[in-house]
Amino acid sequence: MGQQYTEAFSTTSGQCFRFVPIEAGHAEHCQAPVQWIGQFRDSSGFRYRVESCADHVDALTDLKPIHRSA
Repeated sequence: MGQQYTEAFSTTSGQCFRFVPIEAGHAEHCQAPVQWIGQFRDSSGFRYRVESCADHVDALTDLKPIHRSA
């Protein structure tokens, strides 16, 4: 659902961890539905448990699918 915005990310549950550009100098949470939970390692080497859409999952390890009830 869009190219990542620099190294910005979020650990908010229910949202993709990546931010995507919306216009020059501005970004927002990726709005694609989350499908995966996994670990993300930032540029400092710290690990975070995050949720991801299908487009941004390649940055994660220890992946598990998210099963949501309808």
